[in-house]
Amino acid sequence: MEEMLGSFAPGPVHEKKFPLEEAPSGMIARGKYSARSRFTDDDGYQHLDFEWSFEVTTQGTTTDSTDQEKLGLE
Repeated sequence: MEEMLGSFAPGPVHEKKFPLEEAPSGMIARGKYSARSRFTDDDGYQHLDFEWSFEVTTQGTTTDSTDQEKLGLE
C-alpha cells in the first residue's frame, strides 16, 4: 500500500491517520505477519525505514513488544 502524506514546510508536528484495514480472520488466516514501512520524500530521500510484525490469534491481533519499543508506543 502506498499513501501520499502531502507537502509541509518545516514547523509544527503533522499527523496523518491512515484508513483502518480489516485483519484476516478464520483459522487459515491465523499466524504471524511481517511488514516494512518507509517514509520517502519526493526527491527519493528515505527518512524512515522499519520492519514490524503482528500476529492474528483467536484472541485478536497483537503487535510484538519489540516493535512497540522501536516505534515508541509503550
